[in-house]
Amino acid sequence: MLLAIGLPHAIAHGSLRLSLGAENTEADVDYILKEVPQVVAYLRELSPVWDRDAQKPTWEL
Repeated sequence: MLLAIGLPHAIAHGSLRLSLGAENTEADVDYILKEVPQVVAYLRELSPVWDRDAQKPTWEL
């Protein structure tokens, strides 16, 4: 979807999509809100497009 609207591959590749349904509980949402930021921080450390000093992405590869 992101590539289809013209975003660069680096942006689309670094996206995260979460879907919720009727089966999800408030506890599920709380878990995601607790765990996802830690996972994102770890993955940003691995990313060649994340500017660690500016705390934002740099899209020039």
